[in-house]
Amino acid sequence: MKTVVAHVMWALLMLLFAAQVHAATDIIAVPDPVREYVSPSGQYRLVIRRNETRASISVFNYQDGVNVSWSSEIAHRFGPRFAFVSDNGQVILVDEWLNRFTDHAVTVFDSSGKVIASYSTDDIAQTLSATRQHVHKTATIGAWIQSQPVFDQSAHAVLFKCADKPLLVDVATGLLSVVTEAEEIAR
Repeated sequence: MKTVVAHVMWALLMLLFAAQVHAATDIIAVPDPVREYVSPSGQYRLVIRRNETRASISVFNYQDGVNVSWSSEIAHRFGPRFAFVSDNGQVILVDEWLNRFTDHAVTVFDSSGKVIASYSTDDIAQTLSATRQHVHKTATIGAWIQSQPVFDQSAHAVLFKCADKPLLVDVATGLLSVVTEAEEIAR
C-alpha cells in the first residue's frame, strides 16, 4: 500500500512540475508604463499609458507645435501588443498584451479618436475561414498572430499574417480583408 501511495504522490508531483514549466513558458513581461509610436512622416505621435487596471492612448500632432489631437481609454488592460499611428492621426491597435484570444484583436480609431472598427480573434478567424485551432497552431506571436504587423508601403494599411494568410487592415475605413496572392505581389 505504501508503494502505491508513493507512486501516486510521485505522479502528482511530476504533473504539478510539468504544469509549472508550461506556465513559465507562457509568461510575457509587462510592458513599460509609457510607450510611444511615431507616424511615418513624424507629424503624429501615439502615446500609450498604462496603470494597474487600464490603459489609455493619446495622439499628439506636431505640425504646429505640440497639440493633443485626442485621448481615449482603451479596453486593453496592459495596452496593445502592436500600435500604429498614420500620417492623418488614425490609429490601429493590434492584439492585447496578454497571450490569449481576445475581443480586442484589432481596433481602429479615426483621426478624432472615434472607434470605426473593432475585431475579435474569432472575427479574424471567420474572415480567414479558419478554425480557432488552426489560428492558434500557426501563431508565432502571442496566441494568434503569425507575422509581425507592419505598415504597407503607402502607410495606408497594416499588414500581418494569421493562419497562413496575409491580412490587411485599412487605416481610413477599418476594413479587414484577406490579401490575395496578386495583391500581395503588387505590394
